[in-house]
Order: sequence, then structure tokens, then C-alpha cells
Amino acid sequence: MWTKALAFLSNWISVILCVCGLILLSLGAFMLNTIVGVAFTGIEFIAAAVLIERERG
Repeated sequence: MWTKALAFLSNWISVILCVCGLILLSLGAFMLNTIVGVAFTGIEFIAAAVLIERERG
């Protein structure tokens, strides 16, 4: 059971992080008060997704 869940997460974690980052960036574009925090978090998620993909080769 856990091996299937771990295999799923290891295959899709960069995609999940990138999508979460894009969602946070789009939310930050419409929220004036928290735009910096949400946009920064979105950029962090996208950067983490890119780093994970480069790490895998």
C-alpha cells in the first residue's frame, strides 16, 4: 500500500508543486493585500518543481 503511494508521489511531486505554484501566482494577481506572500510562495513552489526535475536527470 505505502509503496504504491510513495511511487505515485515520487512520479508526480514536481507536477503537483508546479500546479500549486501556478494557482498561488494566479490568486496573488487578484489579491492586493497578500500579493507578495502568495506570489513568493507560488514562485517557491515552481522553483522546487524545477529543482526536483533537474535532480532526477
